[in-house]
Amino acid sequence: MNFLAQRIYDSACGLLTEDAQLPNVEDAFAEGSPCSVAYESMLLAYERLRHRLNVPNEDPDIEEIISSLTGISKILGLQMFRYGFLYGSGQWKP
Repeated sequence: MNFLAQRIYDSACGLLTEDAQLPNVEDAFAEGSPCSVAYESMLLAYERLRHRLNVPNEDPDIEEIISSLTGISKILGLQMFRYGFLYGSGQWKP
């Protein structure tokens, strides 16, 4: 199930080529989607912060914040998949 969960996550995040994406798994970052709009907003805020701090390239602290939040989201997404699988299969009851 971990491999399947990872493939679904990667497909939903648009991390795979079109050929490798799982069928019927929507790319949550497709142009104009809420995730795409939020990501663009984050990038604009990142650029404003870099300019305000006078940092010419990537700032390691800002990169760490983004990386940590992305990691948290991935952990939660994979947990949600696992719980959905267990709940849907009747193996787990809340």
